[in-house]
Amino acid sequence: ALPIFFQQIEKEILAHGEMEEQVFYPAVEEFAPGQTEHAIKEHQELKQILSEMLQFEVDDDEFDTRLMKLMERVQNHVQEEESSNGILAQARKQFDDGRLQELAKQMQQVRRNSEEELAA
Repeated sequence: ALPIFFQQIEKEILAHGEMEEQVFYPAVEEFAPGQTEHAIKEHQELKQILSEMLQFEVDDDEFDTRLMKLMERVQNHVQEEESSNGILAQARKQFDDGRLQELAKQMQQVRRNSEEELAA
């Protein structure tokens, strides 16, 4: 069985991806189409690395290699999205507070749903 820390990482990444792909990216796509496309590709890459990790034992060097790669990719993804011309800055420029709060609420709902599904 995989350690709890891995299950937690996997759950977080998958729930985060669902949230962005179902709510956030569709909302910002019209003014940041290239960025949303790139971000979705990055999500697919993260899912790919996660599925590769499942093929190795935790004490296998390959597991560690994939884990390092995963953490690096997650960090890059977050830095890109949070940069001054990143997708989050774009959203803050384009949307008023009401719209941002509405998106946040929808994203929380998706997150809850996906956490329930992953827990099932």
